[in-house]
Amino acid sequence: MTSIKIIIKGFHCPSCAKLTKMKIEEIAGVSEARVDEASGATEIIASREIAKQEIKQVLAGTGYTIQAWLSLTETRNKN
Repeated sequence: MTSIKIIIKGFHCPSCAKLTKMKIEEIAGVSEARVDEASGATEIIASREIAKQEIKQVLAGTGYTIQAWLSLTETRNKN
């Protein structure tokens, strides 16, 4: 599994965060996106590495932008 932490800017209301969550979860391999409306802090949980361009692509036209790419952490099953 991969965990990606980013900051997204441009939110004005709770619906902005909800729309962002829905858009990110459309990316193949993403199992969950957690989006904080107030700070824009977003954590993406995926079965593969997600490229910054893939996130930019699903956010295109929404007015939301990636302000910071904080971390990419990969965990592997020990099985």
